[in-house]
Amino acid sequence: NPPYQTLSTNDQNEVFFYYDSRPSRLSYNIIEHYSNYPFIHCIRVPVMYSMINLSRNNWLPSFNASSDLLPENIFNYLPYWIPASRENSEEADASLFFMAESALEEEDYVTAKILLLQVIEEQPNSLYAVESAKMLLKVCFNSDQNYQELKSFYLNSELFNQNEDLAKIADFLSNKCSILLENFQEAVNWYEASIENATTVQDSILSLIDLGYLYTTIDDACRISSRYPELQRFSREEYREYRQDMLSSLMNSENHGNNINPVQTIEASNYPNPFNPSTNIDFGLPTDGRVNISVYNLKGQKVITLLDEFRNSGRHSVTWNGTDEFSKRVASGVYMYKIQADEGRTIKKMLLLK
Repeated sequence: NPPYQTLSTNDQNEVFFYYDSRPSRLSYNIIEHYSNYPFIHCIRVPVMYSMINLSRNNWLPSFNASSDLLPENIFNYLPYWIPASRENSEEADASLFFMAESALEEEDYVTAKILLLQVIEEQPNSLYAVESAKMLLKVCFNSDQNYQELKSFYLNSELFNQNEDLAKIADFLSNKCSILLENFQEAVNWYEASIENATTVQDSILSLIDLGYLYTTIDDACRISSRYPELQRFSREEYREYRQDMLSSLMNSENHGNNINPVQTIEASNYPNPFNPSTNIDFGLPTDGRVNISVYNLKGQKVITLLDEFRNSGRHSVTWNGTDEFSKRVASGVYMYKIQADEGRTIKKMLLLK
């Protein structure tokens, strides 16, 4: 518990010793060093030596083992330690991550990996845990490129079960490994499942964008089994236009928010969603009465009225085939259907593909 021992403001080194009088362990210290000398200096090191344990210390963010430990090769300084009194600060959350980033830039991939795993293990609820999971893929790309091992790690390690955000990003990154392994059918299946099982329209749009891009990178993409063949036929230029349309729909959708109608008094859903060329809107009426079902774009303009008549209580269904009042095909994007009945209303989103 705090207060902790702090080593700082010594004239030269914070710790200086002969190898024969080395500490058996030097841990859980806050080491703040501001001189140009190494943090820790050991002299008279024999040819045959044992490693000196400096793990679990808290170093300055500027700490660089190659210049601050002399000689570096005799010290084991990982993992780092963050004191409880500091662990809630943004600086403490960031320190290990930025050290890992520096190690990656210096091509010290072993250190980078150790630090990234430490961030995930010790700070799973921080934004840096998610960023560390992403950076592990970058470390793999720049080092051994063992994507199969990394994929298995993302899918099976208990580290990523600490919260929902980590589990979600690990699943996403495992699919990136599938792409790098050229397991394209597996990657396509993953995106299709993400599109169809997404909890929000926004997530579906992002998965569609990623799937469309994947097809542009695969030679002879039409050989891949797909539930969205229209995406397979895009040229790179067509994909860029499609991507821009989807991003515009995404921004407009976000401007409307996710909770269009917080209190939904009428049960309703449409399937499939996303869809092309048509979707069935199923709804239930608690009582007999007149029902109006209309489709709107994200500007709030009515596209078409699908139903405006008396219906008995119970389950009903109407179909929208992606056209307007003049039977003209509408553009791909996010649309809303509104069901208005005597007993209430509901408004929901749906995504039309082209």
